[in-house]
Amino acid sequence: MGSKQRIVFVRHGQTEWALSGKHTGRTDIPLTEQGQQQAKAVASLLQNFCFEKAFVSPLQRAKNTFILSGLKVNHELDTDLYEWDYGNYEGLTKEQISLQDPNWSVFTKGALGGESVSQIEARADRMLKKAREIEGDVVFFSSGHILRAIACRFLKQPLSLGKHLVLSTGSLSVLGFDREDPAILLWNQTP
Repeated sequence: MGSKQRIVFVRHGQTEWALSGKHTGRTDIPLTEQGQQQAKAVASLLQNFCFEKAFVSPLQRAKNTFILSGLKVNHELDTDLYEWDYGNYEGLTKEQISLQDPNWSVFTKGALGGESVSQIEARADRMLKKAREIEGDVVFFSSGHILRAIACRFLKQPLSLGKHLVLSTGSLSVLGFDREDPAILLWNQTP
């Protein structure tokens, strides 16, 4: 990855569970009507890029966001872009999980019965390695927590930083470089 390459994130459009604050890891639920509109609207944010490749989570919320964005680029479905496996916390809100563990954050403790922080770091590192193998800009279509984890690893920061990097549904973010230093160039922009 050269110091000019940018990695763009597109978080999928709204789903019923995202709207209600439920943790949606591997549960494959569709976009809401609003989510479909968000996916179409993200096209306006993507038009200023010339991507070499798109990597897309196989979950329908990310795949359909990619399709509805209208982006025409070589793309690959990649299981490393699956959202965090929340295990026992799947379908629960932060408030419900906090009743069991008041100090819980997925970015510091992982998910009980799901993926650990180190497992997510490994997936994030694999995605960054795949991006580095491409000459030019790439785009990742996926879910909030895995994208936030990838951002932390790109910035060479601990995953705990991820709790401070909020990503809205249907948003676009850009990672790149300030001289040779990894940097956030744009974060959580919505159309």
